[in-house]
Amino acid sequence: MANKVYDVKLKAVMLDGVMNDPETELLKDHIADNSVHMSTSDHAAIASVSGIEQLVASATGDITVVIDRLKELEDQMNSLKHTDVLEITDLSAAVDATKDIVLTATESVLSPTPITGKSVTVNQATVVASGAKSAMLTVTAESGDVVLKNIDLSGDMSTTNNTVQLIVESDEYVRITDSVITASGYNAINIGDRKPPKSVVIDNVQFLGDYRNNTISIYGTKDNAVVTISNCVFKKSSNPLRIFNETNTKLTVNLINCVFEQWEETTPDYAGPILCEDAFTKAEFTKEELATEEGKAAAIAKEREYNRYSPDKVTINMINCTYKGKLIKFDNLSDVAGTKNINTQLIYVYNHVEGYVDFDEARYPKFTAK
Repeated sequence: MANKVYDVKLKAVMLDGVMNDPETELLKDHIADNSVHMSTSDHAAIASVSGIEQLVASATGDITVVIDRLKELEDQMNSLKHTDVLEITDLSAAVDATKDIVLTATESVLSPTPITGKSVTVNQATVVASGAKSAMLTVTAESGDVVLKNIDLSGDMSTTNNTVQLIVESDEYVRITDSVITASGYNAINIGDRKPPKSVVIDNVQFLGDYRNNTISIYGTKDNAVVTISNCVFKKSSNPLRIFNETNTKLTVNLINCVFEQWEETTPDYAGPILCEDAFTKAEFTKEELATEEGKAAAIAKEREYNRYSPDKVTINMINCTYKGKLIKFDNLSDVAGTKNINTQLIYVYNHVEGYVDFDEARYPKFTAK
């Protein structure tokens, strides 16, 4: 019986991934106190627990080393890229397209402010919105990367249609990390409307505001771009992530270790964390053309020709993400895509010619969640 108890306990510890929980420690102490009565298999079980602890500790250490090395490499690469650095603390000097701007703001941003450089790095900024109707920060890198960290954006933005709190433009790399956005409004962040980036990383950003529309909108990206959104909290928005794919290119989106607390709950068609919205094909036709049957048919044909969200074009991976405390996972895409059901829909496709696109494997992204 004792051997079975230890075996069950060991398996539970392995499954939970918790090597130093109180029950395990008590178990080990108990066995140590009664070691004279232990069998060979008892000793083997305890050795296994200790071995697993050592492996976990070793792996944790290795991961930490890798992260530190990657950070060091990133810093070195940035230093090589930045050939004409302008370090500033004053936002009034934060527009110079010939310089690699490095900003550590010492005063709060109280009104809509542009930051433009050859590349832009913001190490720290406190932004206080007060009913603003345009972006509090518009960050543009003319030929380099945008790196934003330690952004504290509070207050309230206007909820008027299409207002956004933060606009980021770079046709290179975008990285937004370690920030807290508590300001409520219509949209939180727009990326790539004018300059489609090669890569986007959004990590450890707490979106704690109430967004009437979307939290993150990805407009366009370079071909084969990767967007990684990790370790973020999304408190409330209609759809936390909106993908336009304005550039109609291949794109991979990874959502990793993210927490979703609330998305659309009143209109079933618009429920779910991910919206794929084509707002651009319609612009190729005039109102007069769209008012005719021939023009409308031509626009629909063009939508299907572009097919911006086909599975060979857009891939979305959701890993270890939760909604209201429960792991988001599914087996069949048809169970969660275009269902028009508040309780099941995780993704839907919408365009401005046809409207809501019912689920069709050929017109929806390749999407997995586990």
